[in-house]
Amino acid sequence: MTAVLARLRGVRATALVVPVPEVAGLAMPAEMPPHVTVAFPFDLAAVGPARRSRLAALFQQSPRFAFELFRLERFADATYLAPRDPEPFAALVAAIAAAVPGYPLYGGRFPEYLPHVTVGPADGMDPARTSALTAVLPISGRADAVELWALRRRRGWVREDVFPLGT
Repeated sequence: MTAVLARLRGVRATALVVPVPEVAGLAMPAEMPPHVTVAFPFDLAAVGPARRSRLAALFQQSPRFAFELFRLERFADATYLAPRDPEPFAALVAAIAAAVPGYPLYGGRFPEYLPHVTVGPADGMDPARTSALTAVLPISGRADAVELWALRRRRGWVREDVFPLGT
């Protein structure tokens, strides 16, 4: 996410993410725990108390869901795990976009949403690590909440809030 932030100068960033603790031992150390991003970036001021209440209500209307990470893929700058069914994540993105207009995912830089869990750089992953990752696939997970993270000077990414999904 930091690489994307560098290209979006002047944005005070927050991110809404679905945590994926099942990947914690497999992902390379990063600025925040393994996750699937469902909204990034938007101005921190736009996520004040009233907006947080709206987000909490929105996520209570969104059902919890199981997912499966089944394939190792690559972007130009990252290696990631892809979910078998991207639709539940895409539904969260659509709901957020409707509730919080004006903050297109990744600043509108990418034409389509591809949910993923970043596990390393696109190049530089040694074959043994790639084999180890593929050997444990598929990985089953469960989305029970969406977390709000904020980029803070001197402290880096800090979890600000947790919004449970509905039942």
